[in-house]
Amino acid sequence: MIKNEKQYNISKKKLAELREVIAKEKPLAAKSLEKESYVASLSNIENVLEEEVAQYEKIKNKGISFRKKINIAQLPDILIEYKISKKLSQKDFSAILGIKEQQLQRYEAEHYASLSFKRLLSFFEKTDLRITLAIENP
Repeated sequence: MIKNEKQYNISKKKLAELREVIAKEKPLAAKSLEKESYVASLSNIENVLEEEVAQYEKIKNKGISFRKKINIAQLPDILIEYKISKKLSQKDFSAILGIKEQQLQRYEAEHYASLSFKRLLSFFEKTDLRITLAIENP
């Protein structure tokens, strides 16, 4: 998942570079199985990057999709989507959360893995997002 504007710009640049390499290598792919596998691998990476860029652009332009069912493990994604949709820098978002920018960078880099659930909920309280939990019996 692309988490900020810097990653978005890098991903767009890498995607353009990848497309150039694929365009160069594709004609050679018919000549050898090794080249064909190489181009297929690059195409898979291209698809992943395209999806991530499209997801980031959708969140940035249209905002977060509310009233959706998510797994509780996806709560960190919602914080990241919120930051993107509000067009907040890490500096601005860290100020809202009441933490240092560097700490937010660490949290995002590890996908909020070291964050306690209590702290995660406190972050949601500092935004205009509200969470409603439902317990379902599968």
